[in-house]
Order: sequence, then structure tokens, then C-alpha cells
Amino acid sequence: RGGGSRGNQSIRCQIQEEAVVNCNLHQALARALQCRGMDCKSQLLAGRLLSNLVTGNDVTSQLVLRDIAPSSTEAYRTKQLLASMSLSGSDTVAASEVGSTRDAAIECNWTDMVVCAARAGGTGREILAAIVAALFNAIVAIQDDRGSSLPLFASMSSNKALICACVRHILSADTIKPDDSKKDEQDSGTSDDATEWITLFLTQLSCYGHFPSMYEATGFFSSKGHKCVCF
Repeated sequence: RGGGSRGNQSIRCQIQEEAVVNCNLHQALARALQCRGMDCKSQLLAGRLLSNLVTGNDVTSQLVLRDIAPSSTEAYRTKQLLASMSLSGSDTVAASEVGSTRDAAIECNWTDMVVCAARAGGTGREILAAIVAALFNAIVAIQDDRGSSLPLFASMSSNKALICACVRHILSADTIKPDDSKKDEQDSGTSDDATEWITLFLTQLSCYGHFPSMYEATGFFSSKGHKCVCF
């Protein structure tokens, strides 16, 4: 039985590495998870597949965390803002810039995936759970690589956009702002799979010694030295 188990694990690792190393499947999945117009069921499958690609595999986890940034760059966010603005037809320069922006490559990042899932509604919380599960499984898979991942964990813990997105969506909107029509469902508890995975992820980063960075990332200090939390 032990030999069969090791054989199955070896096959699983080969499939994972073929999908990530040779096919770059993780990047295609990340782009799908950042697309707000995509069908929720397809995004849920994409999130679960992304999680499966990194589970228990330090090779694929390293590549996924290398290729999918914690959050987008400021330049990319500016392009997104320009693309979403409604510009007049007379503004030909700005309009052409927006047109080129729409064709630009998507910057794969965890923050945009989290935010997109949180806004999806319906199965959005399940999609969010799958995304954060992928992120958690990836950092767990590489935690024993003799300390080479410590800079990555430190960068992730101090990333304001990512940490705030996770904390903001740790509870569903229905829990924060109750819907009387769903009172029976809400009485069953405030936690769901997304809550549990986000809690595990934040707890894991804290275990690496980065809680001070995470706390600082959630807000700013006022002129009087008081901590102000901003989500």
C-alpha cells in the first residue's frame, strides 16, 4: 500500500508540473479568475483547479507564487482606471490610450482575484474560498525550503492591498449587513469556507512572525500616533 501511495503521489506531481511548468495553466486560470464577466461556475472550477495544482508540490507552488503577484502594480491600476472611465469621443488621445489598455496583458495577482470573487455574488464565496485555499496551499508547500521563501512571506504580509482585501472579505456581506429574507440561513452561523480559508492564510503568515507587518498593512498612524484601520 505504501508503494502504491508513493506511486500515486508521483503521478500527481507529474501532472501538476506538466500543467504549470510546460503549459502555464496557472496563468490562464488566474486570468479567468480576474475576469468579472465570466460564468461563476467556470470560475469556481478554475479556483479549485488552481488549488489542486499547488497542493503538496513545492515546485509548482514556487512557480505559481512567482508568476502571480500579491497585488497589481500602480501602473496597471492606472490603466484599469483609464479603461473603466467613460471618455468623450473628442478626446482622441485618451480614447486611443484606453483602447490600447484593453488589449494589454492582464497582470495576474491574488488581490484582484479575491476582489473579483467577493463581488461575484451567488457562488462568489465558494470561488473566494478556492482562491485563498490555493494561496494557503502554495505557501504551506514551500515553507520548508531552508528559508529561501522568507522574503516572499514578508512581502506578502506587508502588502496592503492583499491583506486588506482578505480582512475585508473574511465575512460575507450578508453577515455584516443582514438580509431579513435569509434570516434562517444566517442564524446557522457567520462562518463559511471562505472565512475558514482566509483565517488559515492569515494565521499561517502570523506563524512565520509577520503579524506586525500585517497589522501595519491594515491601516495607518494618525498625526497623534493612533492606529487607524482602513479597509
